[in-house]
Amino acid sequence: MITRGRLEVILSKFDKVKLLMVGDFFIDQYLMLERSLSEVSLETDLEAYQVREVWNALGAAGSVVNNLYTLGVEISVLGMRGLDANGWVMKQLMNEMNINDKALLRVQDIHTPTYIKPMMREVDGSVHELNRIDIKNRKPTSRDAEAQLKILLVNLISQVDGVLVTDQVQEEGCGVVTEGLRAALAMIGNGFPEKPIWVDSRERSGMFSNVGLKLNYDEACRALKIDLAVQVDPESIARRYYAQNNRPVLITLGERGCCYCDEVSSGVIPGVRVAPPIDIVGAGDSFLAAFGCSLCAGATLQEAAFIGNLAASVTIKKIGTTGTVCRAELIRALECYQEQQ
Repeated sequence: MITRGRLEVILSKFDKVKLLMVGDFFIDQYLMLERSLSEVSLETDLEAYQVREVWNALGAAGSVVNNLYTLGVEISVLGMRGLDANGWVMKQLMNEMNINDKALLRVQDIHTPTYIKPMMREVDGSVHELNRIDIKNRKPTSRDAEAQLKILLVNLISQVDGVLVTDQVQEEGCGVVTEGLRAALAMIGNGFPEKPIWVDSRERSGMFSNVGLKLNYDEACRALKIDLAVQVDPESIARRYYAQNNRPVLITLGERGCCYCDEVSSGVIPGVRVAPPIDIVGAGDSFLAAFGCSLCAGATLQEAAFIGNLAASVTIKKIGTTGTVCRAELIRALECYQEQQ
């Protein structure tokens, strides 16, 4: 799909790429619990877990940002955080990566979305994850916050080479990507057709227009009300999406790679075979980051999608964490692909 020389040319341009990341930024908060230190609560007579370590990372749209950072592009963000302690943590994490967070709104009446992930280390040293605890917002985003986000988006578009959007919140209208923001994205997509604007939406891919769409096979089937038990050619699904939106679409297919449809053609972009064990958490985020960077660096849609596949093949080998990918790892992944041919 691509030679090493061509890949190196594309990667060498990442230093000059400016990308805007729009969406729902979460904190992933990990708590390492130590079973050997557990106590019994005097009040409830239940086991009181004891935290040995705490660490935080950016999640959701922040997971894409983590990859953009390791790929070495200039990053701006558009989103929201609360006035709570986790909002402060989010800002510190972004500061550490030198991210332009001037458009990360501080909103008084919201929680900073947080996934709390308790990990239990048993007496024998084995570690397993306990039930996740989610802090989310389940009331509609205020009209004032929505209006501010739209203004910031319009003002930022001329300062960046491309826009990536992660629509993470399941509850309609309760996150960053509201109906009003979708309308603003559609207006910008119409006004800047040459500028890459790509959306990854779990629940509402059919509600976007004038933007590129990236989604996985299951999400595409659900959106089109296709029974997942029925095997449907993913290229035909991609063509349906293109006909509906008149913008390129990518459907990721796991180890099979991804398929695409644009104004010229449709087809399948192969993936890299990866031996188990694997962990697919974050694979879509690393794909989106590498794909978006590559498009802004002058890659064709097919080249960028293949580089996205390379990125996903790297991160799925990083077990137990939401992995990231760097440029050197993309080159090594290409070497692995070429060895398989």
